Amino acid sequence: MIKKSHVFAYCLLFISVMQTCIYANILEYSIKKETKLIKKDSPYIIEKDLVIEKGATLIIEPGVIIKFAPNIGNTKNKIIVHGTLIAKGEENNRIYFTSEYQKPGVWGGIIFIKNDNREKSIIEYCQIEFSTCGVGAFSSSPDIVNNVFYSNEVAIVCEDYSSPKIFKNNLLQNGTFRSVAGGISCAFYSSPEIRDNSIEKTLGDGIRTAVFSNPVISNNFIGYGAGRGITVCSKSSPKIINNNLFRNGCSCGIVIYEASPIITGNKIHENRAPGISALIKSTPIISNNYFTKNGIGLKSIYSSP
Repeated sequence: MIKKSHVFAYCLLFISVMQTCIYANILEYSIKKETKLIKKDSPYIIEKDLVIEKGATLIIEPGVIIKFAPNIGNTKNKIIVHGTLIAKGEENNRIYFTSEYQKPGVWGGIIFIKNDNREKSIIEYCQIEFSTCGVGAFSSSPDIVNNVFYSNEVAIVCEDYSSPKIFKNNLLQNGTFRSVAGGISCAFYSSPEIRDNSIEKTLGDGIRTAVFSNPVISNNFIGYGAGRGITVCSKSSPKIINNNLFRNGCSCGIVIYEASPIITGNKIHENRAPGISALIKSTPIISNNYFTKNGIGLKSIYSSP
């Protein structure tokens, strides 16, 4: 739906047989059929939740800018995806999801909920910044590829049997001092593939796995963070393979408690606390990792590594 305004002048809404093109600035409420946002009419403003209904598709062209207005009260504006979202930018012509107010948590995020459509949602070559949760996958498995996540409270959340592909993203300066995980959080039987990402300068954990999640975490750089590089807890069982964990300043490269990860082939170096800490009822398999210049190489308390 397009909201009229006395401040802005809007173009007409063009309706074709196959799709709807929105030629306006302010978007709100719901999308119930195939809809396209085009670059020449951006920036688009979201003042309330934008819901992509089941069976509908929102296509966003490269170069489009979407700005989220500040929330009123405790409600944060967000995109809720029950249908399909195709946000495919280009390497030198990204799509921006942003806000005028440049601090974490201004808007809610892009939230996929029970999204099992035949046409797979994709977020590619986008920049997502200043949100509470950059992308959230709940019983959903979108492709999240080649994006920049900057200054969000948490960049990516996967829960409730979600298994998205999270490849080649750059996560920079996400998290706040209250964040448990600032980079990527996995829980409740989720099994994402997290590969070839750069996760830097995070407040909170770079990656956190919990509550029976079993992601594959491989070939990522996780460094310069204020918290732990990777936390594995609450009966999760990830495979952590060939990652580079470097200078996670206030804590461990990897910390484990009540969990059973496989940790192999990683380079774990110059972390202030132990390279790996296995704590309280943990049964990790740890092999063929390279440790250098950590506070301690491997620390085990009430665990069986």
